[in-house]
Amino acid sequence: MALRDVLGLSTPIHALPALDDLPDRLSGATGATPPGDSQAALDEVAGELSRVAHALNNPLAVISGNAQLGLEMARATAADEMVVEALQSIAEAATRLEGLFSDVAALRARIDRARDSA
Repeated sequence: MALRDVLGLSTPIHALPALDDLPDRLSGATGATPPGDSQAALDEVAGELSRVAHALNNPLAVISGNAQLGLEMARATAADEMVVEALQSIAEAATRLEGLFSDVAALRARIDRARDSA
C-alpha cells in the first residue's frame, strides 16, 4: 500500500501541478487575486510553508540519521544483505525528501521576494 493511500491522498505528489508560478498568482500579476488580498494570501502561504517544512523536517532528520547509523552498524556486523538494502532504500528516500524541502525553501524565498516587492 502506498503512503498516499494510507494518508487518503487521491493524487500522487508528483502528479500535482507545478507551483512555480504561485508567487505571481498570489501577488495578482495574473489578475486572479484582487490586489488588496494578495499580501494577506502571500503571508498565509509563506506561513504555511514554514510550518509544514518545520513539522516535517525534524522527523526527516531523525529518519535520515537513524538510517545512516543503521547502515553503518549493518555493514560493521555483516548483517544480511536484505537489511542493508532496506536501510539504503530508507536513506535514499530521505535524501529525495530533503531535495523536496529544498524546493519548498526556494518557493518560500520566491514568495518572500514577491511579498517584499508588493
